[in-house]
Amino acid sequence: MFESWQLDTELADVCIGSGNWMRDETAQLDYTDLINIAELFSFIGQPEQSNLPPLHQVPAMVRFGIAAPSLETSMIILEQAKEDIAEVEQLLRG
Repeated sequence: MFESWQLDTELADVCIGSGNWMRDETAQLDYTDLINIAELFSFIGQPEQSNLPPLHQVPAMVRFGIAAPSLETSMIILEQAKEDIAEVEQLLRG
């Protein structure tokens, strides 16, 4: 399906890996990690948070360089990820 839509590999990887909290396929932070981190942070304080792994156990968080973020650090991460998410959304829209 991704080939028929002519999505580039990185964007297809985001579609496939989004929501896979324990994804650990790469040593370097990538767009999928940023999307997953942003999504995890969007669940903070929500009922869904109880179904998610602790942030310090999520490989993307380790790659991001934060093992157990504070609230202030969490807000910084969300702001940084906001631009990346907008870029991916734009790519998806074409």
